[in-house]
Amino acid sequence: WQSHLKIKGKNVEVINTTTAWALASPNLDIEMAPSRIKVTGDLTIPEALITPSTAETGAVKVSKDVVIINPNNPLAEEKIVSDLAISSNVKLTLGNNVSFETAGFKSQLGGTLVVSQQPGKITVGNGELWVDGTYKAYGQDLKIEKGQIFFTGGPIENPGLNIEAF
Repeated sequence: WQSHLKIKGKNVEVINTTTAWALASPNLDIEMAPSRIKVTGDLTIPEALITPSTAETGAVKVSKDVVIINPNNPLAEEKIVSDLAISSNVKLTLGNNVSFETAGFKSQLGGTLVVSQQPGKITVGNGELWVDGTYKAYGQDLKIEKGQIFFTGGPIENPGLNIEAF
């Protein structure tokens, strides 16, 4: 089987839960074949409110009744997913009404990021996001004077940070 999808929309509600709400304006091309998926295009998030819950005691421990069976040999279903060649090049733009609030941190986010992935390689990012808001620490509200999260082609989970709060 093969397919080619074009997804276009404006201000489509893509999530509405107790911890996240967002609108998206996609303009994406998705090509699929039995062994590969390729996603290209633009995705704008004009409005979002993200309020992840925080556990007061920290991370949740693994329950005593959890049993891990042969962790060195993944199940056959997991192997099928890893054989799928996924590539992407998507420009993500955060609009002026994107908010993030959690654990004393209240902010507005914005900017543009190009997210790219090639089969068998790590997902990388290029671009810059800005952060504006406050952070509650040491019993006081600190105002974020300069807030930059920048991506220079390295792993997307390890951006550079340039944040000053007073």
